[in-house]
Amino acid sequence: SASDSASDSASDSASDSAGVEHWGHLIYKPALRGAATPWHQDEGYWDPRRSYHAVGAWTPLDDADADNGCLWFVPGSHLGKVHRHRHIGGDPATHGLELDEAADVSTAVPVPLMAGGVSFHHPRTLHYAGPNHTTRQRRAWANEFQTAPTRVDTPAARPWVSAGNAALASAIKHDEWRRAESATGDRTRAGEPSVR
Repeated sequence: SASDSASDSASDSASDSAGVEHWGHLIYKPALRGAATPWHQDEGYWDPRRSYHAVGAWTPLDDADADNGCLWFVPGSHLGKVHRHRHIGGDPATHGLELDEAADVSTAVPVPLMAGGVSFHHPRTLHYAGPNHTTRQRRAWANEFQTAPTRVDTPAARPWVSAGNAALASAIKHDEWRRAESATGDRTRAGEPSVR
């Protein structure tokens, strides 16, 4: 019946929204020259029009300590706001953020882990990883797990998210133009001027 179909659709939607989404990426700090990962909050990367119920998981693939870039966390910082961030080097095309305001990190604690260990943190937890000054590489697998985010009535002001999205859209458009140019030899596709 029609009411059964409506009920089934509602149940499907509820179960879909209750599912856990996840994504991750590898992080590599080469021996002797792996740079520090600046202080940041994972939620600083995310759409401010949404509210999140999430947890980050960080698993080193090599032993990680304070000398080769283990994570450092500020206890209790997850209870605060999402701080203002900026793109590393001021370049919105760089997919990396750093704090753009003062934050008290004096109580930060290192969390050394053996390869295969795992640490979990809230997306608002202030954290960073130091540089790799050792002769050992430091690889890690960072994952985020969350239920479906929900819309908020009043989005937070996070202009760095908009700037990053605009840089990504521009890069995609440029890549599409380059592919079309490569396929046809036509440098005037997509309104781009020809290069003389």
